[in-house]
Amino acid sequence: MPSIRARLTMLFFSVQKNFLLSRGDNTRLMRRVTEFAGSRIRMPRNIRMERSSAGGVTAARLTNTHVSAKRQRILVYLHGGGYVVGSPMTHRAFAARLGQRAGAGEIWMPDYRLAPEHPFPAAVDDVVNFWRALVKQNPKHEFILAGESAGGGLCVSLCITLRENQEPLPSRMYLLSPWLDLSLNSRTHTSQGKRDPFLNRALLEKHFARFYAGETPREHPLLSPLFADLHGLPPTLVHVGSREVLLDDSRQFADKARKQNVDVTLEIHTGLWHAWPVFQTAPECTVTIRHAGEWLAKANRK
Repeated sequence: MPSIRARLTMLFFSVQKNFLLSRGDNTRLMRRVTEFAGSRIRMPRNIRMERSSAGGVTAARLTNTHVSAKRQRILVYLHGGGYVVGSPMTHRAFAARLGQRAGAGEIWMPDYRLAPEHPFPAAVDDVVNFWRALVKQNPKHEFILAGESAGGGLCVSLCITLRENQEPLPSRMYLLSPWLDLSLNSRTHTSQGKRDPFLNRALLEKHFARFYAGETPREHPLLSPLFADLHGLPPTLVHVGSREVLLDDSRQFADKARKQNVDVTLEIHTGLWHAWPVFQTAPECTVTIRHAGEWLAKANRK
């Protein structure tokens, strides 16, 4: 059973979900609230943050001062937010803690373009260009990759693009509550609508999917990577909550990836909500960050 803090957090998000469903276009409001809330989450003391760029994409560069300079491991973290909200600032605390646990000396977070101003494929183009430039700048480093929600979908789209172009892939990939199917036609997209305190199908379509997809067919493999050929992807860990409308995104991805000989581990966390570790409001968040980071730390430089 979820902790008291977790249950209180889910109650808060249920109120927020109903509020958003009752309103029209909430893009500006959601961006303001997300930026405010993210900036209030405390950063670890031994993390130094600065603005940088790679491949023409601005980014946050977090340096872990407690990691030896000889540790040449870089975590690239792709933030979520439905391709419409979010930034490195909103997710810096979570990415920093994940990178610490993973033993990364640096954590890079690209500030990719958002919809509706920049629909698909702008976000994919940005993360691909960013990755290519960062790898070129750091040829002796080991790269690991992580992302949550829409950022998880971008992680898979990035790896598919790299594989197709025979470019270096990350050693390991961590996906937290990934959004992999923008068609929103899986069973749990509808059946879990009342159980999920954070999202439902109507909210995803109204405020996110239609803005990012634009005129692109929803089954496009880089828009909805659940429909892509997944062979050749790096070892992958997937965390998802049992109450999520996106539960089937993770289950179907894991099933398909295994059939295509991908080393993938799926862990469904009972009673938890969408991308819970990002919010750091309950003990379950800390436990999940530690587990995911330790899994990423097992990556071996090729």
